[in-house]
Amino acid sequence: MRLFSAARLIRSSHWIPLRRMTAEPPLLKKPRPMATIGTHSGSFHCDEALGCWLLKHTDRFKSASIIRSRDPATLAALDVVIDVGGVYDEASLRFDHHQRGFEHVIGIEGFKTKLSSAGLVYKVGHMLDVCWG
Repeated sequence: MRLFSAARLIRSSHWIPLRRMTAEPPLLKKPRPMATIGTHSGSFHCDEALGCWLLKHTDRFKSASIIRSRDPATLAALDVVIDVGGVYDEASLRFDHHQRGFEHVIGIEGFKTKLSSAGLVYKVGHMLDVCWG
């Protein structure tokens, strides 16, 4: 029995390329509208940069575009808004910590620290189908 190398088979005039045959064309999935993450325009800060990074590591927001604006009408149309808008509401995915009366804290061994916008995202990560443990 004579063995042939793959290169020799490809160059050979007897080689016939095989085509993948399918009975039906594959079903095309409807493209999902791209998710959007909103944060404030101007200089960035560590809290919204980390919050956006956390969101981009979720299945829901991994391909999301980030929109930077302070315009309330623009922010209202976005899927999630972080560090701008003056609203903290988990149900509507609004994570700002700048409003008066904001008292959400994390407590570790007797120390209490107010949560930043990234902390608010981390706190509700279980709702966002997160990849972290």
